Amino acid sequence: MMLRRRRKTDMPPVDLSDRPSNCAVENDKPIFALQDPRTYSKATVDVGTRKCQKIQIDGLLHEIQPIKCDWCIRDKANGECLFVELKGHDCEHAAKQICNTIQWFKSNTRPFLLHQYAYIIAHSRIPGTNTRIQLAIRRLAQKHHVILQCKHSSAQLKF
Repeated sequence: MMLRRRRKTDMPPVDLSDRPSNCAVENDKPIFALQDPRTYSKATVDVGTRKCQKIQIDGLLHEIQPIKCDWCIRDKANGECLFVELKGHDCEHAAKQICNTIQWFKSNTRPFLLHQYAYIIAHSRIPGTNTRIQLAIRRLAQKHHVILQCKHSSAQLKF
């Protein structure tokens, strides 16, 4: 008798709502500092009076495959998420990372709202808007209704 191995598609979807909370590295601060020691990119996010958590995605949320962005700032009250990718220069790949991460959060977290912006923070230079980057930005806007913005390192973002 031969046993059939279960494929990933045979498995029921799993709600991992508590996983992002377990990966939160800071809670309830007015300003969150984001940095990546590999690319030397950094940014700060001003959340005002909201009660938010800073979630480290890259390196901690292994369920998101194959690619994922670096950080999420999540409002604990309504589940609104702001996604940030800290990059050296490859903005096209960063857009794909953000798109994949948003898709995972939509499927696996409750409650979930998407902030109107997502950010790529580039350490070196922000590349010109060539056709591939424009297409990646347009795909993200069409699929998830989010505006992708590229900013220089040390940017100050509002949530």
